[in-house]
Amino acid sequence: MAILEVDDQPRTRGELAQIHQMLSSGLPVAPEPEYPVGSRVRILSGPLMGMVGTVVRRGNRDHFVAVVHFLGRGAMVEPGTWQVEAAGD
Repeated sequence: MAILEVDDQPRTRGELAQIHQMLSSGLPVAPEPEYPVGSRVRILSGPLMGMVGTVVRRGNRDHFVAVVHFLGRGAMVEPGTWQVEAAGD
């Protein structure tokens, strides 16, 4: 068994909480194996309101990705008609 040291525990805890919220929302969630590149946004409406993540394009659709930077992985959902705003953190 390997033990990994987490340098930024508060950040990792928050990122994991977002993934948990996505998984608990009842929405279809897909694993996101790549580190997403794009605009950081905050969701203003819908079941994931308040979450901060990145918008990426997969095929011809936009998706919202929440990332656990420590793991280099994330989860992705289609945001539908939710409103978002730029998140500068």
